[in-house]
Formats: sequence, C-alpha cells, structure tokens
Amino acid sequence: QQRSEWIGQLPPGFGVRQIALSLSVSAYERALRQSIPTQHEQNPAVGIAICAESNRSECLYFIALHTANQTEFIEFSPKNQADKFGMVLEHLLSNELLASSTVGIEREQFSSLVNYATENAHELLVDVWHRRRSHVWSAENGTWKIGANLQPLGIPSGAFHPLHAGHVAMRDAAEQWLGGSVHYELPIVNAAKPALEYISIAERRRQFDDQNIPVSNAATCAEKADCFPNTTFVVGLDTALRIVDPRLYGNDFAKMEQALSRIQQAEC
Repeated sequence: QQRSEWIGQLPPGFGVRQIALSLSVSAYERALRQSIPTQHEQNPAVGIAICAESNRSECLYFIALHTANQTEFIEFSPKNQADKFGMVLEHLLSNELLASSTVGIEREQFSSLVNYATENAHELLVDVWHRRRSHVWSAENGTWKIGANLQPLGIPSGAFHPLHAGHVAMRDAAEQWLGGSVHYELPIVNAAKPALEYISIAERRRQFDDQNIPVSNAATCAEKADCFPNTTFVVGLDTALRIVDPRLYGNDFAKMEQALSRIQQAEC
C-alpha cells in the first residue's frame, strides 16, 4: 500500500531493482518540491532508496540515488559486519555525502558487490526530465539534438522494455501504410507507470543506436499532439481503446472530450 502511494501501480514483472530506482525518483521529486535552489546553484535535491530481498541463502540490498542530472545504483550481498544495513544507511545519510557537490556511492565500501551502474545525463535530457523542454531527439550517432528538421509521419510510443518483434512489425507496417518515416518515441513518463530515471532511459535508448528517436515527457496522446503536430500515432488495440475510455480521465467526459479535441486540433 505505502509503496504504491510512492510509485503508483507496478507493471507486471517489476523487480526489486526497478522498484529501488523508481523509489529514488519519487523521493527526489518530493525533495525537489521542498528545496529552494539558490540563483547560482543547481537544485541540491537527492532521492535515496534502499530495498532488500532475501531468501534462505542470502539477503540482497538494492540502493539507488537520483539527482538532477545523475542516477546511481548498487546491489550487494552483505558478507561481513561492515556491510550491515545500518552501516550502509549511516554512510548514505552522512553529512559529508549530502553536503558534497557530487553525490556518489563509494563502491569500495561494499566487499560483496553484485551489480553497479551509474548514468550522468546530457543537459538536454535533464531539461526534458524537469519539463523545461518537451522533448529531445536521441540521434543514431549517440548524440542528443533538438531535431527541428525531424518530422516523422508516424510515431509508435512505448516503454520498449524490451524492444521486441511486435514493435518492429508495427513500425514497418506503419511506414508502408503512411508511405514515409516512422520513428519510435520513448516517453520518460507514462500515464500508468512510474517515471524513468537516467539509468533506465540509457538502457532503453541503446536499443535504438542505429536510428533517431524522440525522448519526451509527454505521458498522454494529447500531450504528444503538442510535441508532434501533424503526426499519426501508431498504437495497439488496447491503447486505442484506452484513449476513448472515460476511466482514463477519471470518468470525466468533459476532460476526455477536451483531450480528443486537442489531438484533433494538432491534426494528429
């Protein structure tokens, strides 16, 4: 119950790793609402999440940190007293850590490291994450760009976790039907799922290294219409039904009509 209040409804197959990452994002967003950055400093908010998973043979700890431009993750199994949960928590919440200009996990502190990942986000992606920009293009050469000259005829949007044959077939069929370029879109937020942090964004982005895709903060088709006017949204049957389902709009028919009108006005 409490976990769902923090990160919403969990999709099927959501593991402890992703729960920790999502909780760090939720903690960061809460800290962001309570912090007041100075005129010359980046917002100092930090989101920290610690989760545990145990079985008969071992206990695994999952620690995630999220800041304005970085996500860091560590998974370890305590083998000695120095790795106990209380020591880890004390280390993460120390004044030295939170006062430092760069929040980071010292891997040397953990004698039984299982998994470690870190991702520093490009400034354009940071702007999208914090809604200072609606979207940015992830280019096929691994760079980021504004993409003023990229106007796809169609966009299939999804979590792409992972990209599978059905996504590819739908895109190919859309290109044949529309007679032009169709680009996948990776939304940072989704109407029914927790927000993505920078590690997950990077992992999913790598599936599209050979093509240009927009990464956006548009959770709904109405918001996507503002980002990509004159575009056909390529969706599956379940998504098509949800778009005209009043429950998606809190059973508010006026709100649903406004959203559909917004899509129509953008000629999508």
